[in-house]
Amino acid sequence: MNNHIKVILFFYVTILFGCTSKNKTIPKKEDVLLATVYNRSLYLSEIKEMIPSNASKEDSTLFLNAYVERWVRENLLMHEAELNIPQDSNIDQLVRDYRASLIQHNYEQVLISLELDSTISATELMAFYEKNKNQYKLDGAIVRCRFIKLPLTAPAQSELNQLWKSDKAEDFVKLIDYCNRNATAYLLEDSVWYQLDDIISEIPKSLLSNVSMSSRKDFKLEDENYKYFYKRFDYIPKGEIAPLAFIEKKASSTILQKRKLKLLEKKKEEIYERELKKNNVKIYKK
Repeated sequence: MNNHIKVILFFYVTILFGCTSKNKTIPKKEDVLLATVYNRSLYLSEIKEMIPSNASKEDSTLFLNAYVERWVRENLLMHEAELNIPQDSNIDQLVRDYRASLIQHNYEQVLISLELDSTISATELMAFYEKNKNQYKLDGAIVRCRFIKLPLTAPAQSELNQLWKSDKAEDFVKLIDYCNRNATAYLLEDSVWYQLDDIISEIPKSLLSNVSMSSRKDFKLEDENYKYFYKRFDYIPKGEIAPLAFIEKKASSTILQKRKLKLLEKKKEEIYERELKKNNVKIYKK
């Protein structure tokens, strides 16, 4: 092994097990040096919390071996990289910029969690939709419907047929329960808009060759494995403006994002004005 690299592996498992209990640290004088690479050192105290408390001595030893080997290789690569950094790469500045970015981002998240009003009224949501709805044209057709994909081996199919035809609220509850127990896939909330392509993907193309999903409102299909039940209540084709109910989450997210940006800009200006008054900011114009 290269003379510049001293790899010293001390697997004092007895020491490890005596020192890795919760909230217990290894005194510095008793710490165990595990490896060194040039001027970098790895001590047991740095990794002892990573070892599961219920690990056996053998598992702990295997873990330490693997960790140390990985640490050595990574630090050798780091040393090699430091020797070969181009002089014009300005790594220190990049690190400072990245650190500043992380600190700023963390502070912004704290501000947002403390001060952002995340409540969106129905009136505000509708006003946003009316103003921006042309941006929400459908990439594919959507439907309000009920759909069930049922294995041919499912029990009590006559019961399902009755529940499928019924308009009674208590039968709808039974239908949901039946599908929970037996269906491979199902969509039963007829007030929700679904992507038509998602439903089509559940049905073999061979069965749909003579069925137009854009015009058929009700059908039952069957192949060698499944039965397919479909009942459509509403349909909006591709290229039309999406209803608010379909894009509500996306619209709400956009509203909140705009609020975040507005809040952060306001805070920046408040901090600027405050520090300017305290003479903590000096701008030297040429």
